[in-house]
Amino acid sequence: MNRRNFLRNSSLISLGVLTTQFPAWSRSIFAWEQPIHNIEADKAIDPQWLASLYERGEKIKYFKSKNELKYIGMPIGGLHTGTVYIGGDGRLWLWQIYNESYDGMKEGVEPKIVLWNNGKEQVRIRPRDGSAYIEPAIADNLRVLEQGFAISVYYKGRQLIKELRENHWDEIVFEPSYPTCTVTYSSADFPVDVKLTAYSPFIPLDIENSSLPMTTLHVEVVNKTDQPLDVLISGWLENGVHKNRKDFSSVRKVSVSKNLIDGKALFFECQQVPEKDLIASDYGSMAISCQHSDAIAVAQIKEWPINPADLISEAGSSNIGFNELQVGSLTVKRKIPATTKVKISYAISWYFNNVHPKLKERIKDAQNGYWYGTKFSNAYHVLEYYNQERNKLDENTLLWADTWNDSTLPYWFLDRTFVNIGTLATANTYRFATGRFWGWEGIGACAGTCTHVWQYGQAMGRIFPELERNLREVTDLDIAFKPETGAIIFRAEYESRPAIDGQAGVVLRFYRDHQMSSDNVFLKRNWANLKKAIQFIIDQDKNGDGMTDTPMENTLDAVWEGEISWIVGLCLAAVQAGGAMATEMGDRSFAKLCYDYVKKGSVNMDKDLFNGDYYIHRPNTESGRKNLGSYNTCHIDQVYGQAWTFQLGMPRINDQKQTLAALRALWKYNFTMDVGPYIKTHLNGRPYALAGEGGW
Repeated sequence: MNRRNFLRNSSLISLGVLTTQFPAWSRSIFAWEQPIHNIEADKAIDPQWLASLYERGEKIKYFKSKNELKYIGMPIGGLHTGTVYIGGDGRLWLWQIYNESYDGMKEGVEPKIVLWNNGKEQVRIRPRDGSAYIEPAIADNLRVLEQGFAISVYYKGRQLIKELRENHWDEIVFEPSYPTCTVTYSSADFPVDVKLTAYSPFIPLDIENSSLPMTTLHVEVVNKTDQPLDVLISGWLENGVHKNRKDFSSVRKVSVSKNLIDGKALFFECQQVPEKDLIASDYGSMAISCQHSDAIAVAQIKEWPINPADLISEAGSSNIGFNELQVGSLTVKRKIPATTKVKISYAISWYFNNVHPKLKERIKDAQNGYWYGTKFSNAYHVLEYYNQERNKLDENTLLWADTWNDSTLPYWFLDRTFVNIGTLATANTYRFATGRFWGWEGIGACAGTCTHVWQYGQAMGRIFPELERNLREVTDLDIAFKPETGAIIFRAEYESRPAIDGQAGVVLRFYRDHQMSSDNVFLKRNWANLKKAIQFIIDQDKNGDGMTDTPMENTLDAVWEGEISWIVGLCLAAVQAGGAMATEMGDRSFAKLCYDYVKKGSVNMDKDLFNGDYYIHRPNTESGRKNLGSYNTCHIDQVYGQAWTFQLGMPRINDQKQTLAALRALWKYNFTMDVGPYIKTHLNGRPYALAGEGGW
């Protein structure tokens, strides 16, 4: 039984058992006004499946024969350069490179609202609320640009041709291992097999070379026969500059062949563009290269779909009307001996350096474009740089991928641990020309590198710590900082209030970022403002018991009152980190203040906020429980602060036995193998998990 069916069936069985044992459940399970706690205590997990999670297992693979390819979209471009996905059949799609995303205008991978039946009624789900989870984007619907490869083979007196696309092959296997992936193609009636390896340069600690607006695609052709084969390998790309414009009758599309060291490129741009559109978000250039000097450049393919005969006669330039399709190709001829293989390498780049005008209105750092725009002047120059440095860039990227996967840990665990850093290689993050790092909560949704959202991330701080140090120094402790109080505005230019969990998260991340530094210069340079930010947290304890109790904005988008375990614990961890940094700075009095605060708060949190089973939210004495809060329920983040102490190598803030009890309670009360029954009785949530799926 596969996992999805197991999850669905096991949850139905357990639900049936529960309704039999507790008849009231069967009567009230769909009582909308009185939600119940319908998380099964017995998770009914298959012991064999559970044991398999600890095994090394097999590399993750998705198969055409199992109909697993159509939703695949893996970020394949450089960090902060837009979103270009590689699909399950190896073709590129989405092409979210035109700087169109903005809050309230265009958000998400696919800006659509979908209707979803939550068990009671149909509701409208926006992209930021999970529409893409309910109805995932389909690659074939969002190709945007013509791009692809073809393999042409002369075999047994016939010219055979297959494009690298799903419907041309018997089997295609997609094997992801971010930041790289491989796609293999095979057919019984075709004399060669093909393997495509794709990645953008991705080198931990080297943010400059990991942020190139490009991707690389390496095509390996294997001769399956016992005789030599004459093969053509062709790669093509459409001129996508100003794609989808309708008002450009005077504009010309231009494609020009350019030489590289041991390679060749096609450079795409538009000419005679109206002056007002030179600052448009879709103004820029694109390019494709082949890292082989004998590549044949065709600036515009004559026929579409492709004809191999059109791809082997050099045509170095094309200047056509804007409404015409301009697709250029680079083709290599090879004779492959029997049972051997050949590899041909390509790269594709894009350059769209005009930031969305709405961002320019709010953010001073956005006025002059992106960081890559300070390094290159067009897409050809990106490929020129890559071509010069490609041995180093390719080797270090593949070395990282091999190193990460050279582990005894399960493949599924390695994949899920690292794949989220791919968010940096989407239109969700920017690095402006000033060097400032900036991010949405989701593409085009909720601006300002929100402190109470971004504080959950750990990968960027470990893999590219320079970006986190930039965020601390340029935004959190400068643009967003209020020196008179020490408050950090949680969306910088887009807000006026601090968020208490975001504030604590900034301090904790600063300590992590200091630990990831080679010296204490970063800490010394920012200590004055950081100290004020730590004092701000301490000041939010109004009754002096070491537990934050000032009502303030937090990640749940509501102002809660009282002493809330997850906020209290997070603040205690932050103040403890403050004490450690004060010690390093030689600020003994402030270090003592911090440590005394943590000692008192830790004792009181364990004593007053632990109900014998888990940590709770204690209401304030004035309003009691009449306002929104989690109170005596089992909140998912209740020991989040304690988790941070492990991240930073600090002493515990919560008793070990009580922490373990809280974790067991989370398993008991919060984890379910099927969220379906819970969704039906707890309405108005965001559907990031659907019936038949497990989760917390």
